[in-house]
Amino acid sequence: MNSFARLKTAALRVGIAALCVSALAACAHAPQPAAPERAGMAGEYLSARHAQVTQDTALAAELYNRALADDPNNPELLRRTFQLLTANGRIDEALPIARRIVAATPNAALPMLLLLSEDMRVQHYGEALVQAQALPSEGLVSFVRPLAIAWAQAGLGNKAAAEAALKNLSSKQGFDLFTAFHTGLIDDLLGDQEGARAAYDAAVDANRAQFVRVTEAAGSFYERSGDRAAAETLYESYERTHGDTLIMKPALARVSSGGVAPRTVGSADAGLAEGFFDIASLLHQERIDDVGIILAQFALRLQPDFSMAKLLVADIYETQGHFESAVAVYNAIDPGAPMAWSARLRTAVLLSQMGKIDDSTKRLEAMAEERPERSDALTALGDVFRSADRFPDAVAAYDRALSRIPHPDERNWSIFYARGIALERSNQWPRAEADLLKAVELSPNQPYVLNYLAYSWVEHGVHLGRAQAMLERALQLRPKDPQIIDSMGWVLYRRGRFEGAVDHLEQAVELSPQDAVINDHLGDAYWRVGRYSEARFQWRRALNLDPEPELMTQLENKIEHGLKPLAKGRSAGAGTSPSKPRVARQGL
Repeated sequence: MNSFARLKTAALRVGIAALCVSALAACAHAPQPAAPERAGMAGEYLSARHAQVTQDTALAAELYNRALADDPNNPELLRRTFQLLTANGRIDEALPIARRIVAATPNAALPMLLLLSEDMRVQHYGEALVQAQALPSEGLVSFVRPLAIAWAQAGLGNKAAAEAALKNLSSKQGFDLFTAFHTGLIDDLLGDQEGARAAYDAAVDANRAQFVRVTEAAGSFYERSGDRAAAETLYESYERTHGDTLIMKPALARVSSGGVAPRTVGSADAGLAEGFFDIASLLHQERIDDVGIILAQFALRLQPDFSMAKLLVADIYETQGHFESAVAVYNAIDPGAPMAWSARLRTAVLLSQMGKIDDSTKRLEAMAEERPERSDALTALGDVFRSADRFPDAVAAYDRALSRIPHPDERNWSIFYARGIALERSNQWPRAEADLLKAVELSPNQPYVLNYLAYSWVEHGVHLGRAQAMLERALQLRPKDPQIIDSMGWVLYRRGRFEGAVDHLEQAVELSPQDAVINDHLGDAYWRVGRYSEARFQWRRALNLDPEPELMTQLENKIEHGLKPLAKGRSAGAGTSPSKPRVARQGL
């Protein structure tokens, strides 16, 4: 589940690619000497390095902080401690370190941004402008610098200077949307109704992916300027695109009741927080999370109640496997915020991944009862049961979820896919096949659905031609996926096209060498083309890859006896290794 809408236009991805190349370098302008020399702090330093490598950032921050107390002028320790303290939201502790880094290295980008943010936070806009203009004009800050200058100028009331600064952002490929968006926010804040309308209209036109913040800000302006019809159309368009979201429900209710819409950004410091959040979101999209989380924490420093930034921080923690930290941030989101429901769902799912299955399922059952018109809590409940291999329980939860969707559409394909998997694992193949076919009907180009259904048909020895066509389509969509390549090799094997099967299965093994089933399949294919020694090698290799008990017995038998000769006119179905279709987890 995505916690926030992401921008995905081709031009924007080209623009952010340059940011990805430079982002890590921008974090490390401070000099980096050899490891600390003092023996008394060597243990803490090495422990901190280990904690950082294993992504235990909270522990690493604490250990670096201790080491820094013993060697307070060590540039390497200053840099690492600053980076980890800010990533964990410990801004008060990071501030004095930022000042020391900037004093020694005036172009250290992230420490400079933090100091600038502090000036903005206390509304010292003149000092912030000086800091912003001193930022380096390359690397990460070449994207942040125009936003910082613009919002500092906005704080001083200099609209023309703010808009001039934003033009430097628009010159960067793919950032036209951001330029229009922040121009609208600034004009809105400074009372230029005509300019704000033009900028928001331009942002809405460019907002192909319907970035939620653009929708909220433009809709709010339309409401406040008396164009409630435009606001309602914008909110409804977002809802149609994003399905069963609750994010726009308060706005639609407000439009209907004639309530007063708040500005999305009510101060210059809040505007800079928005800018930090926007860039952090893009960095997270590109998996540059060590810098993205710092910018998101800067946004929260400026706006502690910025729920979308909290959602982003929690999402990054979750991506990094820091489930307890993610749960803490999700729990800190205002219960009345539109995204609080999503945060509660994520918390429940994370609890299951932390081994707290009972707590997770109780929360999800309570949420399902709380909102009987919604299916998402029950879908999440099914996912929790399925991940725990409790497939009959998963089926029951998915049944309940689908009973709340009277007219399933394309948005619901994943529920049928998930229930199809649970049914297949529960040995209820006729129902499973029907669900997988329904998922394909609702969304024909989902590669993992195509793979699962096609591979299941191959294992049942039916519809082999149709299965091959499905797998050809899946490969077009995911040409480097080893499971799909294996499935293609296996359908060719079952159709007696052994040389083609070998080609695909060799490629699959190369991409996923530790998969016992794929190695077993390649062994079978080698045997059928007369490469007997290589076949036994692959079977022995599969045997050492912790196969399931049934496959282990088959492997031992094949290593000793090989495969039985094929009867004349028969396909290769006999003597092969039945195995469950593999769930490509990224597909759910």
